[in-house]
Amino acid sequence: MRNYYFLIIGIIVLSSCSATHNIPNNQTPNETLSSNSYKVFVDQNGDFYPDRWESKYGEHPKNATKKNGAYSLNTLAIRQNLTKDLSSFRIETLDEIKEKFINNDRIFILIHGYNNSENEADLGFETIKSKIDFQKKDGIIEFYWDGLVAEGPIGSFDIWFNATGYSQLAGERALRPILNLFSNKNIVLISHSRGASVLLSGLSDPPYKKKFADQTFELHEIKVQNGPALAENNNSIQAIMLAPALGQVDFRTPEYYTSDSGSFRVFSNQLDNIHITVNRDDKILKKYVKALSSKYNPTDLGYNIGVFELLKQSYSIMSMTDFNGLNSHSFIDYANDKRFLEILKSFKIKTN
Repeated sequence: MRNYYFLIIGIIVLSSCSATHNIPNNQTPNETLSSNSYKVFVDQNGDFYPDRWESKYGEHPKNATKKNGAYSLNTLAIRQNLTKDLSSFRIETLDEIKEKFINNDRIFILIHGYNNSENEADLGFETIKSKIDFQKKDGIIEFYWDGLVAEGPIGSFDIWFNATGYSQLAGERALRPILNLFSNKNIVLISHSRGASVLLSGLSDPPYKKKFADQTFELHEIKVQNGPALAENNNSIQAIMLAPALGQVDFRTPEYYTSDSGSFRVFSNQLDNIHITVNRDDKILKKYVKALSSKYNPTDLGYNIGVFELLKQSYSIMSMTDFNGLNSHSFIDYANDKRFLEILKSFKIKTN
Protein backbone atom coordinates (compact mmCIF):
# COMPACT_ATOMS: atom_id res chain seq x y z
CA MET A 1 0.00 0.00 0.00
CA ARG A 2 2.87 2.37 0.75
CA ASN A 3 4.13 1.94 -2.79
CA TYR A 4 0.66 2.83 -3.99
CA TYR A 5 0.87 6.16 -2.16
CA PHE A 6 4.11 6.97 -3.92
CA LEU A 7 2.59 5.98 -7.24
CA ILE A 8 -0.27 8.42 -6.71
CA ILE A 9 2.11 11.22 -5.75
CA GLY A 10 4.34 10.41 -8.72
CA ILE A 11 1.43 10.72 -11.11
CA ILE A 12 0.50 14.07 -9.59
CA VAL A 13 4.02 15.44 -9.80
CA LEU A 14 4.59 14.25 -13.34
CA SER A 15 1.23 15.37 -14.65
CA SER A 16 1.18 18.47 -16.84
CA CYS A 17 -2.46 19.31 -16.34
CA SER A 18 -3.56 22.89 -16.78
CA ALA A 19 -4.56 24.67 -13.59
CA THR A 20 -5.97 28.18 -13.36
CA HIS A 21 -6.70 30.68 -10.62
CA ASN A 22 -10.30 31.37 -9.70
CA ILE A 23 -10.41 35.00 -10.78
CA PRO A 24 -13.43 37.32 -11.16
CA ASN A 25 -15.38 37.33 -14.39
CA ASN A 26 -15.57 41.12 -14.42
CA GLN A 27 -13.81 44.24 -13.20
CA THR A 28 -16.24 45.00 -10.36
CA PRO A 29 -15.96 41.79 -8.33
CA ASN A 30 -17.14 43.20 -4.98
CA GLU A 31 -20.66 44.47 -5.42
CA THR A 32 -24.19 44.74 -4.12
CA LEU A 33 -26.29 41.97 -5.66
CA SER A 34 -29.62 43.04 -4.19
CA SER A 35 -31.01 45.02 -1.29
CA ASN A 36 -30.00 42.28 1.16
CA SER A 37 -26.98 40.63 -0.47
CA TYR A 38 -23.36 41.45 -1.25
CA LYS A 39 -20.55 39.67 -3.08
CA VAL A 40 -16.86 39.70 -2.12
CA PHE A 41 -14.00 38.18 -4.09
CA VAL A 42 -10.49 37.58 -2.72
CA ASP A 43 -7.32 36.26 -4.32
CA GLN A 44 -5.04 33.41 -3.23
CA ASN A 45 -3.68 35.45 -0.30
CA GLY A 46 -7.00 36.81 0.92
CA ASP A 47 -6.64 40.25 -0.70
CA PHE A 48 -9.85 41.83 -1.94
CA TYR A 49 -9.95 42.35 -5.69
CA PRO A 50 -10.23 46.10 -6.34
CA ASP A 51 -12.47 47.62 -9.00
CA ARG A 52 -10.77 47.76 -12.41
CA TRP A 53 -8.14 45.45 -10.93
CA GLU A 54 -6.80 44.18 -14.24
CA SER A 55 -6.40 47.55 -15.94
CA LYS A 56 -4.84 49.12 -12.84
CA TYR A 57 -2.64 46.36 -11.42
CA GLY A 58 -1.92 44.41 -14.55
CA GLU A 59 -3.19 41.03 -15.66
CA HIS A 60 -3.40 38.41 -12.92
CA PRO A 61 -2.13 35.29 -14.74
CA LYS A 62 -4.64 32.49 -15.01
CA ASN A 63 -1.88 29.90 -15.20
CA ALA A 64 -1.49 28.52 -11.68
CA THR A 65 1.54 26.32 -12.20
CA LYS A 66 4.39 26.61 -9.70
CA LYS A 67 6.32 28.80 -12.13
CA ASN A 68 3.60 31.41 -12.42
CA GLY A 69 1.75 30.98 -9.17
CA ALA A 70 3.68 33.77 -7.43
CA TYR A 71 1.74 36.50 -9.25
CA SER A 72 -0.85 37.57 -6.70
CA LEU A 73 -2.53 40.96 -6.37
CA ASN A 74 -0.03 41.84 -3.68
CA THR A 75 2.90 40.93 -5.93
CA LEU A 76 1.50 43.01 -8.78
CA ALA A 77 0.88 45.93 -6.41
CA ILE A 78 4.44 45.77 -5.05
CA ARG A 79 5.87 45.81 -8.57
CA GLN A 80 3.88 48.92 -9.46
CA ASN A 81 4.14 50.67 -6.09
CA LEU A 82 0.39 50.31 -5.57
CA THR A 83 0.37 48.51 -2.22
CA LYS A 84 -1.14 51.58 -0.56
CA ASP A 85 -3.98 51.54 -3.07
CA LEU A 86 -4.61 47.84 -2.43
CA SER A 87 -4.68 48.46 1.32
CA SER A 88 -7.01 51.44 0.90
CA PHE A 89 -9.40 49.37 -1.18
CA ARG A 90 -9.50 46.72 1.56
CA ILE A 91 -10.60 49.37 4.05
CA GLU A 92 -13.16 50.81 1.63
CA THR A 93 -14.63 47.36 0.94
CA LEU A 94 -14.93 46.50 4.62
CA ASP A 95 -16.53 49.88 5.34
CA GLU A 96 -19.04 49.28 2.54
CA ILE A 97 -19.96 45.85 3.92
CA LYS A 98 -20.38 47.23 7.43
CA GLU A 99 -22.63 50.04 6.23
CA LYS A 100 -24.74 47.74 4.09
CA PHE A 101 -25.54 45.30 6.90
CA ILE A 102 -25.64 47.66 9.85
CA ASN A 103 -29.40 47.19 10.30
CA ASN A 104 -29.53 43.44 9.69
CA ASP A 105 -30.07 41.13 12.65
CA ARG A 106 -28.89 37.94 10.94
CA ILE A 107 -26.09 37.56 8.39
CA PHE A 108 -25.64 34.48 6.21
CA ILE A 109 -22.12 34.01 4.78
CA LEU A 110 -21.85 31.41 2.01
CA ILE A 111 -18.43 29.90 1.18
CA HIS A 112 -17.72 27.61 -1.77
CA GLY A 113 -15.10 24.87 -1.94
CA TYR A 114 -11.83 24.34 -3.78
CA ASN A 115 -11.63 23.66 -7.51
CA ASN A 116 -14.57 25.98 -8.18
CA SER A 117 -14.72 28.71 -10.79
CA GLU A 118 -16.89 31.74 -10.09
CA ASN A 119 -19.63 30.28 -12.31
CA GLU A 120 -19.57 26.95 -10.45
CA ALA A 121 -19.67 28.71 -7.09
CA ASP A 122 -22.62 30.79 -8.31
CA LEU A 123 -24.65 27.65 -8.95
CA GLY A 124 -23.98 26.38 -5.43
CA PHE A 125 -24.84 29.70 -3.84
CA GLU A 126 -28.06 30.02 -5.82
CA THR A 127 -29.10 26.52 -4.74
CA ILE A 128 -28.44 27.34 -1.08
CA LYS A 129 -30.39 30.59 -1.33
CA SER A 130 -33.34 28.82 -2.96
CA LYS A 131 -33.69 26.60 0.11
CA ILE A 132 -33.87 29.40 2.69
CA ASP A 133 -36.88 31.59 3.40
CA PHE A 134 -34.96 34.78 4.14
CA GLN A 135 -36.56 37.21 6.52
CA LYS A 136 -36.72 41.00 6.24
CA LYS A 137 -33.79 41.52 8.62
CA ASP A 138 -31.54 38.91 6.98
CA GLY A 139 -28.42 39.76 5.01
CA ILE A 140 -26.38 37.54 2.67
CA ILE A 141 -22.68 37.65 1.81
CA GLU A 142 -21.38 35.46 -1.00
CA PHE A 143 -17.69 34.81 -0.33
CA TYR A 144 -15.52 33.88 -3.33
CA TRP A 145 -11.92 32.75 -2.81
CA ASP A 146 -9.16 31.26 -4.93
CA GLY A 147 -9.34 27.50 -4.50
CA LEU A 148 -7.84 27.13 -7.98
CA VAL A 149 -9.50 25.32 -10.89
CA ALA A 150 -8.40 22.20 -12.77
CA GLU A 151 -9.93 19.34 -14.72
CA GLY A 152 -10.20 15.66 -13.79
CA PRO A 153 -8.95 13.68 -10.77
CA ILE A 154 -5.27 14.28 -11.56
CA GLY A 155 -5.86 18.01 -11.93
CA SER A 156 -7.76 18.08 -8.63
CA PHE A 157 -4.89 16.38 -6.81
CA ASP A 158 -2.38 18.70 -8.47
CA ILE A 159 -3.99 21.89 -7.11
CA TRP A 160 -5.05 20.44 -3.76
CA PHE A 161 -1.92 21.23 -1.78
CA ASN A 162 -1.78 24.92 -2.69
CA ALA A 163 -5.54 25.31 -2.42
CA THR A 164 -5.49 24.09 1.18
CA GLY A 165 -3.09 26.88 2.13
CA TYR A 166 -5.05 29.47 0.15
CA SER A 167 -8.20 28.50 2.06
CA GLN A 168 -6.44 29.32 5.32
CA LEU A 169 -5.22 32.71 4.06
CA ALA A 170 -8.70 33.55 2.76
CA GLY A 171 -10.18 32.85 6.18
CA GLU A 172 -7.51 34.64 8.20
CA ARG A 173 -7.02 37.71 5.99
CA ALA A 174 -10.51 38.24 4.53
CA LEU A 175 -13.31 36.36 6.28
CA ARG A 176 -12.12 37.25 9.80
CA PRO A 177 -12.01 41.01 9.11
CA ILE A 178 -15.56 40.69 7.75
CA LEU A 179 -16.70 38.89 10.90
CA ASN A 180 -15.09 41.62 12.99
CA LEU A 181 -17.37 44.22 11.38
CA PHE A 182 -20.44 42.90 13.16
CA SER A 183 -21.66 43.21 16.74
CA ASN A 184 -24.68 41.62 18.45
CA LYS A 185 -25.71 39.72 15.35
CA ASN A 186 -26.62 36.15 14.52
CA ILE A 187 -24.09 34.97 11.92
CA VAL A 188 -24.72 31.76 9.97
CA LEU A 189 -21.71 30.41 8.07
CA ILE A 190 -22.48 27.79 5.40
CA SER A 191 -19.51 26.19 3.64
CA HIS A 192 -18.89 23.42 1.17
CA SER A 193 -15.83 21.15 0.88
CA ARG A 194 -12.56 23.03 1.58
CA GLY A 195 -14.63 26.13 2.25
CA ALA A 196 -14.82 24.67 5.76
CA SER A 197 -11.14 25.60 6.15
CA VAL A 198 -11.92 29.19 5.15
CA LEU A 199 -14.61 29.14 7.82
CA LEU A 200 -12.38 27.74 10.57
CA SER A 201 -9.50 30.04 9.65
CA GLY A 202 -11.84 32.98 9.97
CA LEU A 203 -12.57 31.98 13.56
CA SER A 204 -8.95 31.52 14.70
CA ASP A 205 -5.43 31.04 13.34
CA PRO A 206 -5.02 27.68 11.57
CA PRO A 207 -1.93 25.41 11.58
CA TYR A 208 -0.15 26.34 8.35
CA LYS A 209 2.42 24.02 6.91
CA LYS A 210 5.83 25.62 7.42
CA LYS A 211 6.83 25.25 3.78
CA PHE A 212 3.67 27.02 2.63
CA ALA A 213 4.11 29.80 5.20
CA ASP A 214 7.75 30.34 4.16
CA GLN A 215 6.88 30.43 0.46
CA THR A 216 4.02 32.86 1.05
CA PHE A 217 6.43 35.32 2.62
CA GLU A 218 9.17 34.68 0.07
CA LEU A 219 6.93 35.07 -2.97
CA HIS A 220 4.33 37.56 -1.76
CA GLU A 221 5.87 39.29 1.30
CA ILE A 222 2.90 38.20 3.39
CA LYS A 223 3.28 36.77 6.88
CA VAL A 224 0.73 34.16 7.88
CA GLN A 225 -0.93 34.38 11.30
CA ASN A 226 -0.42 38.12 11.18
CA GLY A 227 -4.05 39.20 11.01
CA PRO A 228 -6.29 40.60 13.73
CA ALA A 229 -7.79 38.21 16.26
CA LEU A 230 -11.49 37.50 16.09
CA ALA A 231 -13.09 40.39 17.95
CA GLU A 232 -15.33 39.53 20.90
CA ASN A 233 -18.35 41.46 19.63
CA ASN A 234 -21.15 39.47 21.30
CA ASN A 235 -22.18 37.79 18.07
CA SER A 236 -23.83 34.37 17.92
CA ILE A 237 -22.00 32.33 15.26
CA GLN A 238 -23.36 29.10 13.81
CA ALA A 239 -21.32 27.01 11.37
CA ILE A 240 -22.76 24.51 8.89
CA MET A 241 -20.16 22.53 6.94
CA LEU A 242 -21.40 20.52 3.97
CA ALA A 243 -18.92 17.79 2.92
CA PRO A 244 -16.08 19.33 4.99
CA ALA A 245 -12.73 18.57 3.35
CA LEU A 246 -10.89 18.72 6.67
CA GLY A 247 -9.11 16.46 9.10
CA GLN A 248 -8.50 16.68 12.81
CA VAL A 249 -5.24 18.50 12.03
CA ASP A 250 -7.28 21.51 10.92
CA PHE A 251 -8.49 21.92 14.50
CA ARG A 252 -4.99 21.83 15.99
CA THR A 253 -3.24 24.86 17.47
CA PRO A 254 -1.10 26.83 14.99
CA GLU A 255 2.27 25.41 16.05
CA TYR A 256 1.29 21.85 15.17
CA TYR A 257 0.73 20.45 11.71
CA THR A 258 0.43 16.76 12.43
CA SER A 259 -2.68 14.65 12.70
CA ASP A 260 -1.82 12.93 15.96
CA SER A 261 -0.10 15.40 18.28
CA GLY A 262 -0.53 18.83 19.82
CA SER A 263 -3.56 20.40 21.42
CA PHE A 264 -6.80 21.43 19.82
CA ARG A 265 -7.66 25.09 19.31
CA VAL A 266 -10.01 26.97 21.59
CA PHE A 267 -12.63 28.96 19.71
CA SER A 268 -14.47 32.07 20.80
CA ASN A 269 -17.53 31.66 23.00
CA GLN A 270 -19.39 33.38 20.17
CA LEU A 271 -19.23 30.08 18.25
CA ASP A 272 -22.41 28.31 19.31
CA ASN A 273 -22.50 25.38 16.90
CA ILE A 274 -20.40 23.45 14.40
CA HIS A 275 -22.60 21.12 12.38
CA ILE A 276 -21.06 18.83 9.76
CA THR A 277 -22.16 16.18 7.31
CA VAL A 278 -20.52 12.75 7.27
CA ASN A 279 -20.81 10.68 4.12
CA ARG A 280 -18.91 7.43 3.52
CA ASP A 281 -20.12 7.47 -0.11
CA ASP A 282 -18.37 10.74 -0.98
CA LYS A 283 -15.53 9.56 -3.25
CA ILE A 284 -13.80 12.95 -3.31
CA LEU A 285 -13.45 13.04 0.47
CA LYS A 286 -12.38 9.41 0.30
CA LYS A 287 -9.77 10.47 -2.31
CA TYR A 288 -10.86 7.35 -4.19
CA VAL A 289 -8.73 5.20 -1.86
CA LYS A 290 -9.96 5.04 1.75
CA ALA A 291 -6.51 5.15 3.34
CA LEU A 292 -5.68 8.39 1.50
CA SER A 293 -8.49 10.37 3.15
CA SER A 294 -6.39 10.79 6.29
CA LYS A 295 -3.18 11.69 4.42
CA TYR A 296 -1.78 14.48 2.27
CA ASN A 297 -3.88 17.24 3.89
CA PRO A 298 -6.68 15.07 5.31
CA THR A 299 -10.31 15.19 4.15
CA ASP A 300 -11.69 12.50 6.43
CA LEU A 301 -13.84 14.63 8.75
CA GLY A 302 -16.63 14.62 6.18
CA TYR A 303 -16.04 10.96 5.33
CA ASN A 304 -15.17 9.05 8.51
CA ILE A 305 -17.46 9.32 11.50
CA GLY A 306 -14.57 8.30 13.74
CA VAL A 307 -12.89 11.68 13.17
CA PHE A 308 -16.07 13.47 14.20
CA GLU A 309 -16.32 11.32 17.33
CA LEU A 310 -12.73 12.18 18.24
CA LEU A 311 -13.29 15.92 17.82
CA LYS A 312 -16.59 15.74 19.67
CA GLN A 313 -14.61 14.85 22.80
CA SER A 314 -12.98 18.29 22.68
CA TYR A 315 -15.85 20.27 21.15
CA SER A 316 -19.22 19.74 22.78
CA ILE A 317 -20.72 22.22 20.29
CA MET A 318 -20.11 19.81 17.39
CA SER A 319 -22.95 17.82 15.87
CA MET A 320 -23.42 15.90 12.64
CA THR A 321 -25.92 14.63 10.11
CA ASP A 322 -25.46 11.29 8.36
CA PHE A 323 -25.37 11.85 4.58
CA ASN A 324 -24.51 8.26 3.69
CA GLY A 325 -26.02 7.22 0.39
CA LEU A 326 -25.28 10.48 -1.42
CA ASN A 327 -22.87 9.41 -4.15
CA SER A 328 -21.60 12.89 -4.86
CA HIS A 329 -19.37 15.68 -3.58
CA SER A 330 -21.21 18.39 -5.51
CA PHE A 331 -22.20 21.55 -3.64
CA ILE A 332 -25.54 21.49 -5.47
CA ASP A 333 -26.26 17.84 -4.61
CA TYR A 334 -25.54 18.38 -0.90
CA ALA A 335 -27.73 21.50 -0.89
CA ASN A 336 -30.56 19.72 -2.72
CA ASP A 337 -30.56 16.77 -0.32
CA LYS A 338 -33.58 16.83 1.99
CA ARG A 339 -31.25 16.30 4.93
CA PHE A 340 -29.86 19.79 4.38
CA LEU A 341 -33.34 21.20 4.95
CA GLU A 342 -33.48 19.27 8.22
CA ILE A 343 -30.18 20.87 9.27
CA LEU A 344 -31.54 24.33 8.53
CA LYS A 345 -34.69 23.64 10.52
CA SER A 346 -32.61 22.45 13.47
CA PHE A 347 -30.97 25.90 13.42
CA LYS A 348 -34.43 27.51 13.39
CA ILE A 349 -33.90 28.72 9.85
CA LYS A 350 -37.12 28.80 7.81
CA THR A 351 -36.99 26.90 4.54
CA ASN A 352 -38.81 27.12 1.21
